Amino acid sequence: MSNADDQYHVIPAQDPMKNNWEFMEVWIDPSHFPPYVLLLLCDSEENCQISDPAQGYKVVFSTNNYDADFSRDVEKKERFANNIREQNPVQFVTTVELSETKKRSARTATLEVRFCPVSISPPKRLKLEGSFNVYAVYAREIDVPENCEPVEWMLLTTESVTTQQLAAQILRWYTYRWRVEEYHKILKSGCQAESYRLAGESMSTMLGFLTVIAAQLLRMTYLHRTSPQSSATEVLTKIQMDVLLASTPPLLKKDVEFTIDWAIRAIARLGGYLEHRKNSAIGIQVLWRGWLELETLCQGWLLHDRLYS
Repeated sequence: MSNADDQYHVIPAQDPMKNNWEFMEVWIDPSHFPPYVLLLLCDSEENCQISDPAQGYKVVFSTNNYDADFSRDVEKKERFANNIREQNPVQFVTTVELSETKKRSARTATLEVRFCPVSISPPKRLKLEGSFNVYAVYAREIDVPENCEPVEWMLLTTESVTTQQLAAQILRWYTYRWRVEEYHKILKSGCQAESYRLAGESMSTMLGFLTVIAAQLLRMTYLHRTSPQSSATEVLTKIQMDVLLASTPPLLKKDVEFTIDWAIRAIARLGGYLEHRKNSAIGIQVLWRGWLELETLCQGWLLHDRLYS
């Protein structure tokens, strides 16, 4: 009789997340250099895993119930904030610029701020002993405009917060949250990062390509909102501007002003934006398609110059 090993081959178990994931997030901690990156993948059955690309995509945490494991205890959060408020006087008052969201318009908010060192227990799922020593920065809006929801932030940070200037810096960093969320929206909805069913190094390479484009589109859309009449040279190279001008319909070339607004609209046209609908917003997917088309045309432009130079 032959050995059983000669008849059967043990096939390694396949990672169920490898080609079956439906949700992805990239977590980046820019306070480290190089930035610390983690990758969250979830499938349709709420099986989730967090892997570390720096360790060969080693799974550092997994769960079969994402909502339960990561949900917030609202009562505990409110009790914690109350303790900070009762035990610490207001240390300074400052103003921050709030970005526009679906629930509020952009405005300047006046905040009273408290900060102090705190000790918190780690989540039970981490099975760690002891506690974490961090700093809390608690900010609550005063003089709230009528019909506006007051801002209240409880921020925990590993950064040392011992002065008013450091606390104000933490608040300023937090105001970038909405810009970060917009970046992820561009990465997911515009660049459609979740549509690429790749794994391992292939996905890492694709993300490296997409994140550069997402950052560029984020900068362009931000400047389009804040300074649309600024020069297009702030966001485009000379070749990109030449290509956009060449692709502009003749009727629109008259009295062209090379502003950021012109650049955004020209890129959007390449992505299928209908110019006669000027009142309609330029969507991020249109800009994404237009940007890819612009890059393709620029490559052709450069090849033509090399051929006839």
